[in-house]
Amino acid sequence: MKNIEKYGYIFLCSDATESECLERNLLGGTTSYRKSVVGLQKGDTVYLYNFNSKRLHGPFIATSEVGTFVPEAWDGEYSTQVSYDKDHTYLPIYRDQLMSILRFNKKGFPIARISSVQIDQLEQVFKSKKRHHNYDDSAALVTQDGHKVRSKGEQKIDDWLFAHRISHGYEYPIPETKRSDFYIPIDDTNGIYIEYVGLNNSEYLKNMDVKREIYKRHNLKLIEIYPKDLKNLDNFLRERIALFLGR
Repeated sequence: MKNIEKYGYIFLCSDATESECLERNLLGGTTSYRKSVVGLQKGDTVYLYNFNSKRLHGPFIATSEVGTFVPEAWDGEYSTQVSYDKDHTYLPIYRDQLMSILRFNKKGFPIARISSVQIDQLEQVFKSKKRHHNYDDSAALVTQDGHKVRSKGEQKIDDWLFAHRISHGYEYPIPETKRSDFYIPIDDTNGIYIEYVGLNNSEYLKNMDVKREIYKRHNLKLIEIYPKDLKNLDNFLRERIALFLGR
């Protein structure tokens, strides 16, 4: 009997929609995206690619076929939906590690359907012991929305953003190969970056100076939070975010 090829499927999101995908265990696409995931069945391997941060989440297991299960999700914009479950939470894979495995179209999006060989290749990267050793040792605190962060200060900030239903990313890329502690998307091209300045050693402060110059050079919106600000974090963040939003 001829073996039936098993395929995996990649759904897309932006910074603005990523958190809802992960919170609802639901992937979504436009009506036209349905043709890209034709054949998706319950039990298939699925992934979520954030085209803003250029990183792939997964692997997840589809717990449904394609349908519309939560019409109000993403304000009703993405009706091609599949629910999913996960056995384990892995560190996302960034695009530079995906280029040798996946094919990308002219818009920079990965081709939706992938082969069993590609599924196996991605699994090897997700489960890499080196990646998990670095990730678990240096980011051992888990936030309410599942992010793994590096300090209690970062945990408090992340939990505040989650409690106020503010979409956000952790360790979000900024220009010149650095990463911010947090990122709040305003729209598809603009957002607010947050840095928690929690240490006081010379190497750490030197790195912060470099990052400040990057934010300044690229005219990026930056909020710096110090340990003293955590005591009144609610008012502090409300005021700073409102300033950038012009409220």
